[in-house]
Amino acid sequence: MKSTKNISKEFVIPVTTIRRRRKRLEKEFLKIHYVLDIEKFGWRRVDFFISKMQGKINRAANGLMKLDGK
Repeated sequence: MKSTKNISKEFVIPVTTIRRRRKRLEKEFLKIHYVLDIEKFGWRRVDFFISKMQGKINRAANGLMKLDGK
């Protein structure tokens, strides 16, 4: 994350303005989530999307859950 001071310099906006806007964003629009750092356990994360025809997504999802990741 960029510091308030760096943003202020980059956009030539007072630091107080950046702080006020950041605080408003955090209060009104952002959600904070904690995420486990899986790399600390030697794991890797993979995200993928599946497109299925004829509404058989549950069947595909259940089949994936049965796979043994070895």
